[in-house]
Amino acid sequence: METDLIVRFTIVIGVSGGCAALRFKVPAGALIGSMLAVAVMNVALGTAYMPTTWKFYTQVSTGAYLGAKLSRADLRDMKRIVKPAVLLAAVMLAFTTVVGILICQISDLTPAASMFGVAPAGIADMALIAEDMGADSIKIAGMHTLRLIGVVALYPAIIGFLVRLLS
Repeated sequence: METDLIVRFTIVIGVSGGCAALRFKVPAGALIGSMLAVAVMNVALGTAYMPTTWKFYTQVSTGAYLGAKLSRADLRDMKRIVKPAVLLAAVMLAFTTVVGILICQISDLTPAASMFGVAPAGIADMALIAEDMGADSIKIAGMHTLRLIGVVALYPAIIGFLVRLLS
């Protein structure tokens, strides 16, 4: 019974943090706000808890959400982006592999944590998949959170500079 109450309290804190971050227009606010609020709660009180069995439902709901966004029009448009997508995937795979190896060499992170930490994917996705492979999901979520904040803060300025430079 007490565990049920802790789970409910954790969810309330997570929803509150997610709503607050969305209100302040934090990028990926629902995820980042929830994660930070629950982390603060757990550090302060030592009581945050989510059943490990819920991880399956989280992954299924994420997959279902993304799958539901795909339409026939998207599939028709795919033939126009095949070449750029293949090039993008190859370059990103090569670059992130090199950066992952470098991070592994200069830090105390495991090879798996280093690779998942630099993977060009979502915070929750990489943290959940990494956990399945025995990597430290907290460090990976932290790396992705900092990456996301950096990209959102710097990328618009970089794009603006490049557009002015190339125009």
